[in-house]
Amino acid sequence: MADELKTIKFQMMLSESEAKMIDDWGFANRIRSRAEAIRRLCQIALYVEQRVPGLLVAANTVVGDALKGLAGNVDDETGLDPQLAGELLRLNDLIHQAQVISRIIQSLQKGETLEEAKKHADEVVSELKIYLDRAKAWKND
Repeated sequence: MADELKTIKFQMMLSESEAKMIDDWGFANRIRSRAEAIRRLCQIALYVEQRVPGLLVAANTVVGDALKGLAGNVDDETGLDPQLAGELLRLNDLIHQAQVISRIIQSLQKGETLEEAKKHADEVVSELKIYLDRAKAWKND
């Protein structure tokens, strides 16, 4: 795609806040034009959209396999191996981040605004916090 000729032109309407976000992103990434910034953001979005569902499936599989293997890594006196517990928590955090991104993608695919998508993502974050609080309470019991 990078060396492919750019021959198709189209007009696009943006809000002031959208234009500012794009311009700020372009400046932060040393991109010279708004058109190039939009092109790159589209490429990123298409790449991410294709990979997030597979990432979630793979991560959930890894966590499931790790949980199945816990029986052999638990010390009766000290509990779960701290290194393994730390790795599972980090992996779980990545899964949660991917779930939030996935929810934003789903909202945007349905034609919702970015603000609506963010609201739905915030709902996912709230649900995940409740889940984590329950897990912490369970651990302390």
